[in-house]
Amino acid sequence: MQNDLISHMSTVDNSISNVYSSVYSAMEEQTSLLSVGSWKFGKVDFDAMTVILNCAISPKEYATNTEAAIIIDGAEHAMTLGNGGKFIANIEIPLFSETHVSTVIFREDESIRTEALDWHVSPQYDYFPEIYADLDGSATGSSQDGLYVYHRKGVVNVDAYCKDEGEIKSATLVEMLDGKKLSTTDIPLDNKEFFENYQSESGARPENVAAAQSTTQVEGHITQGPFYYALDKDYEIPYGSMLTLYVEVEDGNGFLYRCVIDHMEVSDSGEPIDDDYLWAGMDASIYDTNGQVLYEGSQ
Repeated sequence: MQNDLISHMSTVDNSISNVYSSVYSAMEEQTSLLSVGSWKFGKVDFDAMTVILNCAISPKEYATNTEAAIIIDGAEHAMTLGNGGKFIANIEIPLFSETHVSTVIFREDESIRTEALDWHVSPQYDYFPEIYADLDGSATGSSQDGLYVYHRKGVVNVDAYCKDEGEIKSATLVEMLDGKKLSTTDIPLDNKEFFENYQSESGARPENVAAAQSTTQVEGHITQGPFYYALDKDYEIPYGSMLTLYVEVEDGNGFLYRCVIDHMEVSDSGEPIDDDYLWAGMDASIYDTNGQVLYEGSQ
């Protein structure tokens, strides 16, 4: 009986606590000018790197002379009245920018009514895979005879996630010295080779081994990582030079995603320059099939 009483008291307390939010929501809905407000993405143009944003607004009340407009990134766009009392606007927006749909405006002769929308849309994440890569493990280095010998040991972790019809075609480790390619190494997408040679070393292993032993496939297409590659290598960096390691992922449309995972710059006197803050934790930069930058990754 005591447990039942405590349970009932808790239910009553929760109901009382929710009264304010319930009343506020009801009042907000009642004072709103809209019965429906929604958006969705339409046709995408990968050549122009744009997509159509389809906006639909249904006011609770309107007249035959009601005109509507929508404010997108500070610019006003006229809406047209379609079937069912919906005002519609189809606006071309960039794929690689967040677009803010702030307000809808209704005009009737001299009367103007507005309603805040505050929609934030980022089409990039609907049409391009989300890619992130890093390098765990340890690093040591020493200077000798005009070279800085940099030893890097650890696991390259590549996280990838595709929506809808997306596909991951390949992942590659690329090693660069002063902007020139030293070598490339394919990172298998099935993780089989990695786990066959896997050794549980501190700082050189995936955090969740059980979840990492299989990748997600849809009808034979790989749509999701993670993917792993064990790195254990010496790099000879001349004084005044810079070594860069990055992962390059190719998707099913031929777009390339590059994530810098390590960076070592050596001064003219043979001292390493610590500039991790300039690159560590960056988003993937995206390139088209011709190698042109579409999106520059940022911290």
